[in-house]
Amino acid sequence: MVFESILGTKAEPGPLITTLPEIKLHAVGDAAKFDASDLLKEGKPVLFLVIRRPRCVLCREQAGELAKFKATIERCGVRMVGVLKEELGADEFKAFWPAPLFVDDDKEFYKLVGRGSLHSAKKTDYIAPQTLSNLARAKTKGYSGLTGGEGFIYGGLVIVKPDGEISYQYAEKHWGDHAPLPEVIEACKALAPEDVRAAINKEGVDFSQLSNGAYCGDTACRM
Repeated sequence: MVFESILGTKAEPGPLITTLPEIKLHAVGDAAKFDASDLLKEGKPVLFLVIRRPRCVLCREQAGELAKFKATIERCGVRMVGVLKEELGADEFKAFWPAPLFVDDDKEFYKLVGRGSLHSAKKTDYIAPQTLSNLARAKTKGYSGLTGGEGFIYGGLVIVKPDGEISYQYAEKHWGDHAPLPEVIEACKALAPEDVRAAINKEGVDFSQLSNGAYCGDTACRM
């Protein structure tokens, strides 16, 4: 697979990154930086949602649909965190993301999911059939967006264990391509204590709210 930038230059992706590298983050509205690994000091795994553009309708859909499972994710002992590459739209994004938001000025999380490189869309991708279909899907669910901000560099989703090992990662492949939510929940359950995992399995996880066009991956939601 080849990653292609906006300018058309190409770079082969490196190997899958399996350990959280040194990444500096800062809170929205606060320039003081800290190590992303500091978020692991509570001894809990952390789910990092790496957001392409907070004003994007598709990114808001991604956050809003994932947030529906916040209780289940946190029951597994996994903490949820959002990562932005700019502050524009951050305050508005909080309406869709009920968890902390931090800024990655150096785009290191974006390089992480890109296996060492920034994975960017082409300008023509905005009118690609897949993108138009995804936009229609998000708007059908009642999501809306605003212009402004850098929206070409793709994000993804990363789950990191307390020791820094990356247990799950997903890189966006096109606009509106999100980590399949049933897959994300399974990755969180795998990190839960055995009794919690057994209880969740017994009760089941209701994915019915994600039907009728909600995003679960490149195919329809699977119950």
